[in-house]
Amino acid sequence: MHKDSGRQASLSLHLLNFFTYGIASIFTSYLQLYYLSVGLDKLQIGELLAAGPLVSVAAYSFWNYCRSKQLSTRNTLILLLIGILLSVQLLLWVESYRWVVWGSLILFFFLSPLLTISHTFTLEKLGESSSKLKKNYPISRWWSSLGWAILPFSLSYSFNDGVFHRLPIIISVTLFAAAAIVFGLSFPSYKQPDPTPPLTGREISGVLLNKYFIAFLLLGMLITVPFSVNQLFMPLFMTDLGGSMLDFALAIFAATILEAAVFYGLTRWVKKQMSRLLLVITLVSLLSVLRWNLMASATLPVHVILIGLLNAVTLGGFFLVGTRITSLFLPKPFRSAGQTLCVLCWSGLSVIIAGLMGGWLFQNFGSVILYKTLVSMALCGTIGLGLLWAYIHRKGYAPSKYYS
Repeated sequence: MHKDSGRQASLSLHLLNFFTYGIASIFTSYLQLYYLSVGLDKLQIGELLAAGPLVSVAAYSFWNYCRSKQLSTRNTLILLLIGILLSVQLLLWVESYRWVVWGSLILFFFLSPLLTISHTFTLEKLGESSSKLKKNYPISRWWSSLGWAILPFSLSYSFNDGVFHRLPIIISVTLFAAAAIVFGLSFPSYKQPDPTPPLTGREISGVLLNKYFIAFLLLGMLITVPFSVNQLFMPLFMTDLGGSMLDFALAIFAATILEAAVFYGLTRWVKKQMSRLLLVITLVSLLSVLRWNLMASATLPVHVILIGLLNAVTLGGFFLVGTRITSLFLPKPFRSAGQTLCVLCWSGLSVIIAGLMGGWLFQNFGSVILYKTLVSMALCGTIGLGLLWAYIHRKGYAPSKYYS
C-alpha cells in the first residue's frame, strides 16, 4: 500500500513538472511572435525581453522570501501558476504598447521564478534520502524536458498568415495551468527551513578576488550571450525564413528532446577534474561557434530545426560542465557565492545584453549579421577558455593552494 502511494506521488510530481515546464516553454517560445503581431519592431521586442531579468531580481527576492518565511514551496508554486493564469488574460487582450509593456512586466513577475521554485519543490520531494534523489532526479528531469518539448505543439495553429489567434493560447495555458495546480494540490503543504544561508561580504569578496574564476566567468559570458540571443530571437528569425507555428514547435522539440540524455551522459562520464572539465567546456564552446555559423547560413526553417539538435550538447553541456568547474575553482566556503554569481551573470546579465544587443543588430542589420556577431563572440570566448585550459593543464590549480 505504501509502495503504491509512493508511485502515485512520483507520477504526480512528474506530471506537475511536465505541465509547469510546458507552460514556461510556451511563453519562452511564442511571446516574441505575439509582440510582432501587435506591431512591435525587433528593437522594441529586444528591449521588452531584456526587462525580464530586471523584473526577475525583484520577483526572485519576493517569492523566495514568501517560500522560506511565509508560505510553503508548494503554495508558492501554486500562487505563481495562478498569477500566470491571470496575467496572460490581461496581456493577450490588450494591444496598446503601454498595456503590452505592463502586461509583460506582470507576467514576468510570476513567470521568471516559476522553474526555480518548481526545481526546489522537486528536490524537496525527492530528497527524502540521497539514494532516492539520485535514482528519481534524472526521471523527473526527463519529464520536464518532455513537457518543454511537447506542449508547444498544442499552439501550432494559433499563428497563421501573420495573425495571432489569442483564444487557442488562452484555452491551452488555462488547461495546462489548471492541471499543474491540481497535481500541486495533491501534495501536502508544509514549510521547510531554507537550507541556504544568506551570503556574507567575506564570501562575495573571496569570489571576486579569485582572478581565475573571474576570468572563467567573463569568458563564459561570451558564450552565454549568444545562447540568450538565439533563444530570444530564433522565433523571429524563423518567421523571416517563412516558418509556420508548427516549424517553431518542431524547432523547440529538436532543441530539447536530447537534453535528458546529454545531461545523464555528461553526469555519468565526465570526471570531476579541473583540467578535463575545462577541455570539455572548450570543445562544447567550439561546437557552439559551429552552431551559430550554421544559423547564419540557414535559408529554410528545416535548417533551423536540424541545427537545433545541437542545443542539448552546446547549451546543456556548457551550463552543466560550467557549474562543476565553479565548484572546483572555489573552496567550499565560497562555492555558494560563486554559483550565485554564475546565475546572475550567465542567466541574468546575459539575457539583458542579448535583448538590447540582439534587438538592435536584428532591426538594423538583419539576421545574418546578427548570427555572424554571435560567431565572433563565441569564438573569442572559446579561444580564451582554451588558453585557460592550457595554462591550468600545465601549471595545475588547487583552491586550497590559491586561498592559502
